[in-house]
Amino acid sequence: GVQEALPKQRSYIQEKLKEYYNYVGIPRDLNKGEEVGIFLLSHKFFVIDEGYVWLNATKKPGQPGFGARLPRLLTYAVVEDQQLNDKSLVINTHLDTKVRGTEGGIRIILDTIDSLIAEDAKYRKKPIDSIYITGDFNIDDRDPMFDVLYQSKYKFAS
Repeated sequence: GVQEALPKQRSYIQEKLKEYYNYVGIPRDLNKGEEVGIFLLSHKFFVIDEGYVWLNATKKPGQPGFGARLPRLLTYAVVEDQQLNDKSLVINTHLDTKVRGTEGGIRIILDTIDSLIAEDAKYRKKPIDSIYITGDFNIDDRDPMFDVLYQSKYKFAS
């Protein structure tokens, strides 16, 4: 995943990666701002579903939340590994530097995982096998904020 990639930078990376990678991502301000996107090997991963969730109390697109100065979001893709026949949820995010924004963002990430797994189970026969979260969390992996992730029902490794 990439964080704070401007459209010009993302375009440059896409040009260099050519047809080898697909890209999922949009600017966090819904215009021409920084993106929190995901590059996926096109020959290996088939994108089943993709989307974006804004990290604010209303999840309103392009709006900052939890005291953040800038809008924050997560980008997700549900992908099938065409070689292993595994299905994964891939999330990329960039959390705020303020504690309130980090905790609020992590809680929305967990809620989003719950929602996507439940939605996926309704419409598809094969369940999601793995969850991958990448991003700039703006905290050290020993920070107590990570306890929110570590104490959830999912098993996370740093």
